[in-house]
Amino acid sequence: ASDITERVEHGRYVQGQLDALNHSMATIEFSLDGTIQTANDNFLRSSGYDLSEIRGKHHRIFCASELASSEEYRLFWQALCRGEFQKGCYQRLTKDGQQIWLEATYNPIVDNNGKLVKVMKIASDVTESVLKRVETGELAYKASTETDEIAIEGDKSINEAINSMNTVKNELLS
Repeated sequence: ASDITERVEHGRYVQGQLDALNHSMATIEFSLDGTIQTANDNFLRSSGYDLSEIRGKHHRIFCASELASSEEYRLFWQALCRGEFQKGCYQRLTKDGQQIWLEATYNPIVDNNGKLVKVMKIASDVTESVLKRVETGELAYKASTETDEIAIEGDKSINEAINSMNTVKNELLS
């Protein structure tokens, strides 16, 4: 009886973890070939899709065509199929074609026998912070460019002043 109690308690514990994850993160599951199996409401909200629109389609629907047809993308899925965990900040596309940035992990999932059976992506929408960093970088670049222009103008003014002083000096000495 205590063995069954331990299993039930462990099952509740695991279910509690899954519920917490499902509540706070965007998740989507793929077969090993990249076909979408399911996604939670957080993922669907951030991507703009309904589950019926994406189930059975390939992950590439979230990617720019250049990425989806790239060697990098092919190698990404090959690594997942070898059981290699992937982590990063990924640019993806929403249903209406808008860019979205996801801080995500792609997690190969194994069955009880250790056989790879699917990939689960766990993500957080970081679009706002990425866009702020891009904007900050653009502002810093603009400020740097303006500072360079001011420095160049200042250098010209100093050189003109030196030339004028040399002319005056030469006139006084002659």
